[in-house]
Amino acid sequence: MSWVHPFAGLLPDAKVLRDIIAPPYDVVDVAQARALAKDLPNNFLHITRSEIDLADDMSPDDISVYQLAAMKYQAMQQQGLLQRDNKIGFYIYELSSGTHRQVGIMAAVSLLAYQQGGVRKHELTRPNKEQDRARHIEALHAQVSPVLLCYKPDIILASLLAGITSHHSHLQAKTPDGILHRLWRMNDTATCNVIAARFGEMRRIYIADGHHRCAAALQVAMQHGDLQLPLAHNYCLAGLFPADELQILAYHRVVHSLAGMSDETFLMRLEEAFFIEPLASANLPKKPREFTLCLPTGVFRLRYRKDIYHADPSYELDVSILDTSVLKAIIGIQDSRHDERLDFVGGQNALATVDKGVSSGQWRAGFLLYPTAINQLIAIADKEQIMPLKSTWFEPKLADGLVCYPFIASNGAI
Repeated sequence: MSWVHPFAGLLPDAKVLRDIIAPPYDVVDVAQARALAKDLPNNFLHITRSEIDLADDMSPDDISVYQLAAMKYQAMQQQGLLQRDNKIGFYIYELSSGTHRQVGIMAAVSLLAYQQGGVRKHELTRPNKEQDRARHIEALHAQVSPVLLCYKPDIILASLLAGITSHHSHLQAKTPDGILHRLWRMNDTATCNVIAARFGEMRRIYIADGHHRCAAALQVAMQHGDLQLPLAHNYCLAGLFPADELQILAYHRVVHSLAGMSDETFLMRLEEAFFIEPLASANLPKKPREFTLCLPTGVFRLRYRKDIYHADPSYELDVSILDTSVLKAIIGIQDSRHDERLDFVGGQNALATVDKGVSSGQWRAGFLLYPTAINQLIAIADKEQIMPLKSTWFEPKLADGLVCYPFIASNGAI
């Protein structure tokens, strides 16, 4: 099966690239999106989070939100700020910050492969979030927010990408978060055939980030006919990266209540499952099965006492240990998806955010975790199992608006 296909993308004008590309729509709330896009009228947040340009009391799923997004998307094309390539091809995408560098391929990925399990998922999705992005795709007649996929390292692809990225990039911009984004066009037919063939020989590729975007794309495709036909709707915009280059940060937990327990009582309960050691200050855990607990009265290292041997690899995740041994067993949070006592904090600044939030009384307690490993994600996906909610935070994030996938062919073909 051919997993990936080249396409004719819609790219920003290089002169205004930095002002156009934006963080993914789902990592910023409305207030953050407004602040980021305030003085940037052509920033892609005006398209992916167009409610920022409407009244505060406007529902984010009101039809006017999607209509405004489509109007802005069309206007940017008419103004020449977004320009369509005249050849189909792949796009080589490098993200770098400090010592971290990852290089991948932007492509149109088969939704039939996703439906049949060749593109593996590891996360449940929410119908309302799926519906939101499906309506957004339909309004724009395009996909503008890529899914992050990963594949097991391939020596031929690695050599090919190294050769391409040794040349000057077609687009380049550093975003305010310090991430350098570089993009190369690759429309040489022979090279594109090699890329497609390499992915065609892989048994599986994996969703790292973007389950709702992928599910929404499938929802749209199902409304437009047979998934086996080469129609533009039958593919999903994605960036495919070798698994060993991805950087996973931990997704930490904070709670608003300890079920009425004092700090002393809570620590006594924790001793049933953890060795506890006081710390002078908050820090991130250095290895698996260690946690940093932030309380108003102090900071503690928790080391899990027990060995775990389970046929389900998701049970061995640190997020599962915390969920089972602390959130459920001691605090009484049985449903992590819906219990309002629980929140999640990710990203590079998570340590300071959790520490400050607990000290200020915003949260009753915070739990800092060690990151999930990419091989754990792959093992769980291979078993067709689901990881606990918010088990991974991938960073750097793929930019929205760097490459768009328009459904523009008159017959709908890719």
